[in-house]
Amino acid sequence: MSYESDFTSSQMHAPLRMHMAMDGRESAYSLVSEPSPWWLRGLAIIMALLVMMMALGAVSGILAPMFVDRFVPDDWEEIEPYPEDGTEEDIANWTEGKEFWDVMVDYMDGMMGVVEFSALHSGLLAILGLFCIPVLWKGERELGIKLVGAWIGINLLGGIVMMWMISKVGFYPQIDFGPEKKTVNLGPDDPQWLKLHGPNQWPPALPAMQDIISSWLRCMASLGTSVLSALAVGLGQEPDYFDYMAGDDPEFLMKVIRYPHVDNDQDSEQGVGLHQDSGLITLILQNEVPGLEVGFGDDIVPVKQIPGTYIMNLGEMLQMATHGYLRATKHRVIMPPPGLERISLAYFVNPALEANIVPISLPPDLMTQAPGGENPNPDDPVFSVYGANKLKFRVRSHPDVAAIHYPDLV
Repeated sequence: MSYESDFTSSQMHAPLRMHMAMDGRESAYSLVSEPSPWWLRGLAIIMALLVMMMALGAVSGILAPMFVDRFVPDDWEEIEPYPEDGTEEDIANWTEGKEFWDVMVDYMDGMMGVVEFSALHSGLLAILGLFCIPVLWKGERELGIKLVGAWIGINLLGGIVMMWMISKVGFYPQIDFGPEKKTVNLGPDDPQWLKLHGPNQWPPALPAMQDIISSWLRCMASLGTSVLSALAVGLGQEPDYFDYMAGDDPEFLMKVIRYPHVDNDQDSEQGVGLHQDSGLITLILQNEVPGLEVGFGDDIVPVKQIPGTYIMNLGEMLQMATHGYLRATKHRVIMPPPGLERISLAYFVNPALEANIVPISLPPDLMTQAPGGENPNPDDPVFSVYGANKLKFRVRSHPDVAAIHYPDLV
C-alpha cells in the first residue's frame, strides 16, 4: 500500500533554508549558525575577574619585599642584643639564635626574588587581560581567542619559571620544637648527644606561635602518657611501667612538616624515604592530602585518611624494650600531586636523652613471638641509651647540619 505526500521535496526542505543576498544573488545559507555572542562576553567577565586577581598579586608582590625590608631586620643583634656581660651559656644561646636567623634571612632574600618575579608575571598578565576584555565583549572571536591563548601560555610559562626559581632557593619545609633546655657545654668525657639539649628557636615573625604550640604540646604529652600506659598493660606490666624512661625530663619532639610538590628530572614521587622513628611512639595529625605509607607485613600500604584522627607509629626504643615483640613502624611519605601540598603535625613521645632502656620481662606467650630488639640490618644498630639513638638519626638525616656540629661523626 502506498501513500501520497502532501508536500513536495522542495517544500519539505524549505523551512531549513535561508536565503541571503550575496553578490547580487541569492544563495543557500549554511545550517551552522553564528554562535551567541554571550559566550564571548562570559569569557570577558571571567577575564575581568582574573585581571583583578593578577593586579592584586602584582601589588602584593611589590609591597612584600618593601614590608620585609622595613620590618624584618637582617641582623640578629637588632632582635636580641649580644650578651656582652653574659655567661658562656648566654653567649652560646645567642650564637645559636644568630645562626638560625642568618639561615632564615638568606632564605627570605632568595624568596624575595621569586616574589618580585611573581609581581612582574602577574602585572604582565593583568595588562594582557585588559586588552582581551574589550575584544571579547565586542564579539571579535578570532582575535579574542588568540589573546586568551597567549594569556594562558604566558601564565603557564611563568608558573614553570617560578617553580624553577623556588627549586633553586629551596623549600623551608619543616620546623621542630622540643623541651626548653639550656645549651650544654661538653666536658672531655661527655657523650656527643648531650649537645642535642638546647632552647627552641621560635620564629620572631610569629610571636603567638610559642603560646599556641606550648599549649598543644601539653595536651599531646597527656595523650602520649595514656597511650604508653595502655601499651604497658597490654604487655603484662603496670600502667606506669614506662615512666622511668622519661622521668621528669622527657625528650619529646614536635615537627610541623610541609610536603610540597616538587618537579624533578628523575620522575620521583618520594617526599621522605622509608625509615622508622628513634623513640617510643609517634602521633601524627595530617591534613586531607594523602601521602603517608606504612609497612604492613612485607608490603608498604597507604594510610587511609580519617578526618579528626591521629596515626600512631611505633619507634625503635619500644622495639628494644619489648624484645622486638612490638616492631618499629617503617614508613615513608609520597610527594603530593601538582597543585597540592601535604601538612602534618608529628608528636614524638620519647624517653629522656639519658634514659637507658631495659628490655621488659614479657609474659611467656608474648616472649615466644619476640624476635629480638635489634634491627635486621647490622649496619643500623639500636642503641639502648636514647640520646645515642636519637643522634644516630640526626646525623643520618641531616648530614649538612651534622658536619657543622658533629664533624667527628660525619
